[in-house]
Amino acid sequence: MTTSFAVTWDYRCPFARNASEHILTALEAGADWDVTWVPFSLNQAHVEEGDPDVWDDPTKASGLLAMEAGIAVRDRWPEVFPAVQRALFAARHDEGRDIREEDVISDVLAAHGADGDEVLREIAGGQPLKAFRTEHERA
Repeated sequence: MTTSFAVTWDYRCPFARNASEHILTALEAGADWDVTWVPFSLNQAHVEEGDPDVWDDPTKASGLLAMEAGIAVRDRWPEVFPAVQRALFAARHDEGRDIREEDVISDVLAAHGADGDEVLREIAGGQPLKAFRTEHERA
């Protein structure tokens, strides 16, 4: 019997990284799970009442670019999402790379089976940010 559940993630969070790693490993080993990956913004969770939301000016929020890339891959190229998910967490936590930088995101994506330029075009179109806001607010 398939177990269905949702898990939130933010590439800046080491706890989300640990959970993601365990879930991906279990899925690779054959766990009968239907996992819904839900993006969550640590930045937005810490916005003071009356201050602008991170969605209003994404350039001021650390980590949104990486999250938008993860969302775009999850939604458009799900077959490479597990590898990209691991790689974006590793870029931040193991390699100390700046996941706010487009070239870092493009490099990570290209190394794990995604077209960095295509993902960045998807981000520029705005859909990943809209999905991010909607899913974060629902979580």
